[in-house]
Amino acid sequence: MTHSAGLDLAHRAIFLCRMNQDIHSEKKGRYGFWDRALRIGVGFLAVLSLTLSVISCFQGVWSVWSWLSAGFSGLSAIAAITLNVVPAGDWEKHHLDLFRRWTSLRRRWENLQLRMESCDPNTDVDRYQRDELEELSAEKHYIEADEPTVDDAVREKHYKRLCAIYAAEKAQEAESPPAVAPTT
Repeated sequence: MTHSAGLDLAHRAIFLCRMNQDIHSEKKGRYGFWDRALRIGVGFLAVLSLTLSVISCFQGVWSVWSWLSAGFSGLSAIAAITLNVVPAGDWEKHHLDLFRRWTSLRRRWENLQLRMESCDPNTDVDRYQRDELEELSAEKHYIEADEPTVDDAVREKHYKRLCAIYAAEKAQEAESPPAVAPTT
């Protein structure tokens, strides 16, 4: 494999890492929000139903407070069951783990890319670079195996967003003059 082919492989892998980082960052935030919202809701409903129960105890007969107390106690129970059945916190942790793994892999690919860019593109990669390419490719496959199914619309949204970012970076590079070393 030539350095040019290795760089092409690195560019594609970095793009994939960056796209998956975006996806998992978004999903981690969404599941984290719902996990906290459910926990706060359960706490709020539990305190409210306790308060209404205390009020209804002093009424002595079934009153409006008794019915409110029973209603909010039922809502509190439903919210508690939902919190225990819907593992939003676990999903958040899973996406955080995948985000970290993709970030680590991207950093390693970018380090390899920097080392390979200093080499002649037409020469073959050395044994160490080839081993590292194989190791990074294997790591990418291991992470992909842990990936949950992602909706095509979500993947397409992040793909288009990242393509737009890369296009803007290319345009900015084309507009800015090349860096010239100062002459003395």
